Amino acid sequence: NNIIDWKDKNGIIQITGKNQQGKSTILDVICYILYGKTMYTLKKKKNGDNRYLNNKRDKDETSGGVVIDINGEKYTIVRKTTRERYKKNNKIKNVKTELNYYKGTKPSEESKLTDESLKQTQPIIDSAIGSFEDFLRIVLTNADNLNELISTDRSVFIDSLIKDAGYD
Repeated sequence: NNIIDWKDKNGIIQITGKNQQGKSTILDVICYILYGKTMYTLKKKKNGDNRYLNNKRDKDETSGGVVIDINGEKYTIVRKTTRERYKKNNKIKNVKTELNYYKGTKPSEESKLTDESLKQTQPIIDSAIGSFEDFLRIVLTNADNLNELISTDRSVFIDSLIKDAGYD
C-alpha cells in the first residue's frame, strides 16, 4: 500500500511504500503529462513515444491529464500518445503525441485553448510548472538523481537555491 501524504506540510508531499508498488510510476505519469518525458525516456529513439504505451496490452493509445491551479485559475493539461501500425505486418508505422490545454477542469472543444488564447496562456502555464530539469531537482529527489544533485558545481547549486527560493 502506497501512502501519499497530501496534508499541507509547506508544499511537501511524500510518497512512501514498498518496492515495486508504483511510487515511481506516479511520478512518471506526472512527468509524461507535464513534460512529455520521464527520467527513463530522455534519450531519443525512433518512435520514441512508443515507450509510453504498455506493450503487454493490446492498446495503441494512452492519455493522461492533470488540473493545475494558477492563482485561482484552473487549467487542464491532457497528453495523448497514439501508435499507428502497418496493416500488412503489424509493425509500428508512426507514434505521435498530442498535447492540449483547456481552461477550467473539464476538457472539451469549447474550453480548449487554441491560437491566441493558447499564445497568451502558454507562458503562464510554463512559468507555473517550470522546466523538467527544475522538476527533477526540486520535486523528484531519489537515489537515481541524488548523487548528481549534490555533485553539482557550487555556483550552479547556489543559483538553483536562489531561483528555487523565488529570489531570481
